[in-house]
Amino acid sequence: MAVIGGKLNLSVPLKLKTARDSYATTLMRGGISKDDIGSMLGHSNSIVTEHYLASLDIEKTHQINAGLF
Repeated sequence: MAVIGGKLNLSVPLKLKTARDSYATTLMRGGISKDDIGSMLGHSNSIVTEHYLASLDIEKTHQINAGLF
């Protein structure tokens, strides 16, 4: 992962969790179904995927935190 992150000249270290989060978020934003995302991530059932994707709503987090400024 470090080699890939270096080739991409990323500003933060690339870790497996970061890569999986980015992958899932990109698929979700592209309208891919949660079942298909779960399948691609190797999740055993949709409950795992639901829990995983629930923590990825960064846009909602930014909206909430915008109220602080």
